[in-house]
Order: sequence, then C-alpha cells, then structure tokens
Amino acid sequence: MESGVPLAVVLTLVGIAAPTAAWWASRGRRRRSAHRSAPPFDGLGGAMALALEGDIEGASRLVRRSADRVGRHPDHVVAWVALNRAAGRPAEALAVVERLLAAAPVAPRWLRALQVRLLLDAGEPVAAAEAARATADLPPDLAVAALARAGAWTEARTVWRAVKPRPGHWAQTLAALDAGVAAERAGAGDERGARRALKRALSASPPPVSALVVGEALARTPGEAARFAARLAARLHGGRSLSEGSGIDETALDAARQAYEAGRVEAALGGLRDALDRAPSSWPMRAQYATWLVAHGEAADWRAELMELGAVLAVRPTERRWACEACGHVAEEPWGVCPRCDAIDRLTPAPMGPLAAVRAPSMAGAQLDDLRRLAGGARPAGPG
Repeated sequence: MESGVPLAVVLTLVGIAAPTAAWWASRGRRRRSAHRSAPPFDGLGGAMALALEGDIEGASRLVRRSADRVGRHPDHVVAWVALNRAAGRPAEALAVVERLLAAAPVAPRWLRALQVRLLLDAGEPVAAAEAARATADLPPDLAVAALARAGAWTEARTVWRAVKPRPGHWAQTLAALDAGVAAERAGAGDERGARRALKRALSASPPPVSALVVGEALARTPGEAARFAARLAARLHGGRSLSEGSGIDETALDAARQAYEAGRVEAALGGLRDALDRAPSSWPMRAQYATWLVAHGEAADWRAELMELGAVLAVRPTERRWACEACGHVAEEPWGVCPRCDAIDRLTPAPMGPLAAVRAPSMAGAQLDDLRRLAGGARPAGPG
C-alpha cells in the first residue's frame, strides 16, 4: 500500500474493530431497551403503577424483587398475596402465607387474617373457621364471616355480640345472625330453639333476607311457605316483579291479606285479581293469589290461573345478578355473607351487564342456598 501500512495490519485492525463496534452497538440497544421497559418507579409504588395499568406479572416481579431486597415486611407480603390473587393464583398466595406462618415463632395477627381470607377465597370455609378460632384477636367481621360460612352461626353470633353488645345500628346484622342460628338449630334437630331464633330474626324491621329464606324452609304449612316466598321474592327483586316495568302493589296486597284474615275470602281474591290485572307479572301478588285460589277456588278457577301464569312466565327474564351494598361486589347467585367484604345480609339486585374481568372469590358457604341446606340438616362445607 502507498501509505506504507502493511495490508495484514489493516485487516487485523478491522477484524478487531468490527466485533467491538457490533458489541458496543448491541450494548447500547440493550440499554435503551431496558430504559424504555423499566417502570418509572421501583418497589411497591412501581408495582402499584404497573398493576393499575393491567400489568399484573410486571407488578409481581417488582414486589418479588423488593421483598428479596428488604425482607418479608407486611406490606410486601400483602402486595404479593394480592397480586397472586389477581393473577388467578390463589393456591400460590396461600402457600406463601402458610410458609411464613410455619416459620414464625409467634404468628402475627395480620398474617393469620390473610390466611383466613385466602381459605375463604379458596372455597374452604371449614378450614377458615378453624383458623379463625385459633386467632383470638382476628378482625371481628372476618371471624364472623368465617364461622357463619362454615355453618357455625351460633359461634358467629357470640363473637358479634362480644364486640357489639348493643344492637343499635347493627340490629339488622344481629337479626341475620339469628336467622343463621335458626337454620343451624333446625339442622341439628332443635326445632324449639330454631323457632325461637327465627322469631328474633323476624322481629327486625324489615326482617333480613336470610330470615325470610329460613322462614320459608321451616314453614309448617304450604300456605306459610307461600307467604314467606312472596315476601322473599319482593325483597330479592327490589320491590319489583319478575318482568321489567311492573311491580308489586303493597297497598293492594296488604288490604287483601287483612280481608282474608277477617274471613272475607271473596273480597281478598277480588282485590288481588284487580291488582293483577294492572300488574300481571307481579310475583308476590300472584303467589298469594294462587295460594288462596287453590284453597278456596273451583277447578275452572285453577285452570284459568294456570293458563295466565304460563303466559306470564313465558316473558319472565331468567338472568339476574346481585350486588353487595357495602362493597359493590357482583355475582350471579344471591348470598347471605358477602364473599368479598364479609358484610352480613347486604344484598341488592344488580343490573345485567358484563362482570368485571377479575377472579371472583369463592361463594362456598356464603349463598342463601347454604342456609336452606343447613336448615334441612346439612352443614355447608368444602368447595361450592
């Protein structure tokens, strides 16, 4: 070469420089990529930011790194458990908590509470109740919910009265717990105790939904069961009928019942018939009308009512959802204990629509049907 630099030297320099440049460029790209993908914050703050943006896995990684760095602080454990539940990994969340419980010389209250909550969410109310009994200072709402969902309503009522000795604002909750006690005692064969507890539950104004459920289950006659069913339908459907746009006429129903109790059967039936002409799909009124008609009407009256009932049911909506008045949780089955926030008897009808795309807690032991089964002698237990 004219420059006097040997060709071999030039090739050697090029051979060294090219890989070095490629490595440097690659390193720069990795650094820029890492910079672009890194969250603006670290630790729990960054995890919350990622979780709110829908990146549950990224949030989990941040919490795990943060926990490894600073230790098993309660905030990190709670965040780790919450993210596992949100990601649909309740078993992993429960395993973390139980490992920490096994390693702790004295299990802290907050960790025991997490264990009970996760057992309920996993559909294991009996195990949750056992864990609640083993923790003297558990939050009372959680302890009451665990015991009630396991069918131990008498224990749940005792716990509640220990922290709320005077009913006051909590009268409705106490009445709902009394309804559960009635179901528990009926299931154990104690009819007198069941009737006594049910009477206390029904004395609340208005009586809780759970009391109407148990009242229907323990009714002595078909007529009594029908009356409880009518009141229950009115409550569960928010004072509205099963068909959109028509509701119960409370004045007409009360007047008809007063007439019936006074022995004026024809006047009672006539009053309800006029009310049903105005609102043909009002289930509480129709249930009462059909009950009286079967007892006092003729075969032709039964046939006419059956034909009309068939027409009404043909347009009855079959889908319904329920919401918790305390926390807003929505599910497709009515409950006596909210599976999310543990509120007792705070149920209200909810409009139809898409359910939130999050993992719903287990309904095991929480549904109104669990109370019905308990009143019949079967304790709710296991996944539901």
